[in-house]
Amino acid sequence: MYTRKELNGMFTEGQLVIYGGEGVCRIAAVGPSSLSGTDKTKLYYTLTPLTRSGTVLTPVDTKVLMRPILSRQEAEDFIAQLPQLPPEEPESRSMRLLKEFYQQIVTSYDCRRMAGLIRSAVRRRKHALRTGRKVSQMDERYLRRAENALYGELAAALDLPEEEVLPYIRRTCPSGRNDPADPFFHMEKPHPPDAGGASSMRLCVFYRIWPSPRMMYL
Repeated sequence: MYTRKELNGMFTEGQLVIYGGEGVCRIAAVGPSSLSGTDKTKLYYTLTPLTRSGTVLTPVDTKVLMRPILSRQEAEDFIAQLPQLPPEEPESRSMRLLKEFYQQIVTSYDCRRMAGLIRSAVRRRKHALRTGRKVSQMDERYLRRAENALYGELAAALDLPEEEVLPYIRRTCPSGRNDPADPFFHMEKPHPPDAGGASSMRLCVFYRIWPSPRMMYL
């Protein structure tokens, strides 16, 4: 899927990329850093996350996952394939192994695998509600992370607000409507808000100087 292989070269100012742990970011600048504690002989990317305030500073040779976002055509091709993508089902329900399984998927930023996680987690939630069982909080937590990462990238690729991604999918891929249990093509109740919510956020400028982070709160 990821055909534009800038991974071994330099990203350019203004480019949108996926950066591990942050999701979609815009390259605000490329060049040496003036911050104390940084290597003055190295080049750094200054990244602006699209989902929060602040910036991230990382060396151009970072080992953190960093790739271009999908092109518009790649995003549309992905949406067309959604009805055929299989769910991601863990082999074990051991809490430790389940967490490792989910963590591997959401940190990979692999759109196909995240779509599979969303599909399987929503179906397990529906089964739990239908049978009077407790909904897994771990499922819900990683479901939200997968949705945020996937819909955030699709929104950037399609130049849409994130809340318009699911309506766009449902308009442009009618073949998916055949499965009434599919979360991509049929309305779901919104998740309960996370503890703290947006009101607990503080404005900060965040510099991640790999491997140690620094924060400056405003």
